Amino acid sequence: MTENDMTRIENSVFCEDDRIVNLTPHEVRFVGEDDTWAVPSEGIARVETTMYDTRELPVSGIQVTRMERGEVVGLPAPATGTIYIVSGMVREAVPHRKDVFSPGALVRDEDGRVVACASLVGN
Repeated sequence: MTENDMTRIENSVFCEDDRIVNLTPHEVRFVGEDDTWAVPSEGIARVETTMYDTRELPVSGIQVTRMERGEVVGLPAPATGTIYIVSGMVREAVPHRKDVFSPGALVRDEDGRVVACASLVGN
């Protein structure tokens, strides 16, 4: 990767023909002004977590835990001409990555289920 390539990535300058890699466990559908399209999953990026038992709630017996976030796994290094769609948790764990995005404005059906997104959230 050249210095110019890294500057392009760091400045979040992306082109219409850049490759979009979906690293969520499901297809991501987009709704545009004139059409709808989907990006299939190509793997999963995630944040490793460790859960610790803390106590039980006295009345209902529900376990309360504490979660610690660890390393991000499954996220490739930046590559010129490529942006990555990941979960919001993964995106927040790599605030320095300008090539990482998560679904933004969600589009829901009449039953409230998410069926697409209308935007992406970047760092």
